[in-house]
Amino acid sequence: MSPISLRGHTLFILILPILAVTCGCGGSASSGISSSCTSNCSTTTTGATVTTVYTYSTNPTALALNGSSTLDVADDSSLVHQLNLAASPVTSTDIAGNGTYGYTGDNGLATDAELENPWGVAVDLSNNIYIADRPARVVRRVDTNGTITTFVGTGVCANDGDNGPSYNANVCTPQGLAIDPTGRYLYIADLSYNVRRVDLTTGIITTAAGGGSSTADGVAATTALLTPDSIAVDASGNLYIGDHNHENIRKVSGATGLITTVTGNGTYGDSGDGNQASNAVITSPNSITFSPAGNIYFSDNSGVRRIDITTGVITTVTGVTGSSLLFDSLGNLYAIDGRVIEKVTGIN
Repeated sequence: MSPISLRGHTLFILILPILAVTCGCGGSASSGISSSCTSNCSTTTTGATVTTVYTYSTNPTALALNGSSTLDVADDSSLVHQLNLAASPVTSTDIAGNGTYGYTGDNGLATDAELENPWGVAVDLSNNIYIADRPARVVRRVDTNGTITTFVGTGVCANDGDNGPSYNANVCTPQGLAIDPTGRYLYIADLSYNVRRVDLTTGIITTAAGGGSSTADGVAATTALLTPDSIAVDASGNLYIGDHNHENIRKVSGATGLITTVTGNGTYGDSGDGNQASNAVITSPNSITFSPAGNIYFSDNSGVRRIDITTGVITTVTGVTGSSLLFDSLGNLYAIDGRVIEKVTGIN
């Protein structure tokens, strides 16, 4: 088993056949890119086929779909890449950051700017790109002209500024980002205890969840005690929060604003497959997404797990330890597995 460090945890990854993909991909590093792998590199497990899409020499941290055949990839090497999935072989270009650690470049070209450690990325319906730069304590925005600005935060670690413009507000540890299906709201998972929401039509920021002390279900989300790591919004406007310290996934009703637990009982571990998700044990859920059928997928130490939206039953669908997950419109699941971008097919 090989140890790796992931968000403060040391994980021991057992290399099973599904992970031992030999792509024969060579190539030299260029702009943080080591090689690309063709669709010939694939394995199958429990009906799911895993294909290596691209391999980086650096450490990708988050994915966002940008159009039907493009993935934006945040990378802790102070860069954001863009993968062209339609190219053969798949190609990667840098769209933000110059590879130098720092926080500079507002109102200039994004590729000339310095970034610190991009940890989240999202794309709105107008194709503006949002980057959660965790150590810089800001969320930056790249418009369709390639110009970068600071959208949220001043660089100060605090949770303030509600009901004012997002650029005057402070965040502390911005990680996961999500755009709701209507395209109106940007959600920010701040590991320092809350989820913030920016109205993209007005630029006003508010707290959507967290900042309180309650761990109970059925209370207002803004009274909850949270350590949000990952977030996602379903088609009905419900907010899902992967809680890093409490080992669970919480749901905030879009209709009532009340919070409940979807899965995880606060115990560190990986068990419960084949039973109700509400009784399962999970560990540090670090990405959440929804299949076109509406089923919930998330990643934890055991791999990618699925909650059937109809039955509530939880299962593990693949051992890929995806630190970021997303589905395209065709039902293909993309995941970051270490330095590799994987595609998983044959699931729903």
